[in-house]
Amino acid sequence: MKSNSSLCTARGLFAALALSLAAAIPGAAIGADSAATILLRRGDVAVTRADWDAEMQRIPPKDRADFAANPRRVQQLIERMLTTRELATLARQSKLDADPLIRIRVRQEEDRLLAAAMIAKTEANAALDFEQKQAAWERRARELYAVDRARYSTPETVTFTLLFFSPEKDGFDGAQSRANEALAKIKGGADIGDLAASMSEDPSTRDMRGRKGPLARADMDSNLANAVFALKNNGDISNAVRTREGWFIVRLDERGGSKARPFDEVKGEIMAGLKQQHVDAARSALIASLGEDKDLALNPTAIEALRTPATKP
Repeated sequence: MKSNSSLCTARGLFAALALSLAAAIPGAAIGADSAATILLRRGDVAVTRADWDAEMQRIPPKDRADFAANPRRVQQLIERMLTTRELATLARQSKLDADPLIRIRVRQEEDRLLAAAMIAKTEANAALDFEQKQAAWERRARELYAVDRARYSTPETVTFTLLFFSPEKDGFDGAQSRANEALAKIKGGADIGDLAASMSEDPSTRDMRGRKGPLARADMDSNLANAVFALKNNGDISNAVRTREGWFIVRLDERGGSKARPFDEVKGEIMAGLKQQHVDAARSALIASLGEDKDLALNPTAIEALRTPATKP
């Protein structure tokens, strides 16, 4: 059993290692030095810095630095890598790698890794090509902005006052009955804000006298949005409206029109979309090129033989 002092020492070493690994994440390259640098050894089996750098490729680039800065994660991953290597060493000693089926599976894993690497390389090249042709792509972005300014405008919004009646007490029928009673009071001259402050069952808006907004259509339940946006003039009040949450009554207080956003404000958004399209197109072209000028030969009999009859329960 490890002593407390040895545990503290190990934790300290992993913390220091985490800092050094996190600092070296950008542009990490596998070379002779990293292959010779041992991070953890048990007996004749070791995990090297080159092993770590390769393992980091499994983690999304945006998450690598944060991952490597966490001593606990670094320790767990390195220990897991060592255990995996030890088990693989035992498997080779047991001649499991000579099993024909396992050899095929190893080749398939290698195929999957190389295929993923080929796709990643293609995507990286496409992204670099995009960056090198920024001026041309920006012209394209301006064209898209010019022909569809509405797409890059802020949406129309509404500010409104609402009364909410929940079905938790007595179901949707009971909530509807209370909503209709409140609507009758409003039609009789009661102020919806006063009612919202005294009887609304939405605690989040009760202290604000039912005030909500400004909100766009996408920010609301579709039934509620349809009811609010159907109101024409400030002060107009809807009938009782049912949504998934319960019954609402709303008064339109203010409507905010859609506003055009300047190109400089949306440029990054448009360029990001164009870049993703360029990368996706490069990946699709790579996949499509695999079948060019090549015959596809199927063996229907052998493929049919792969099917197994469904087992009866």
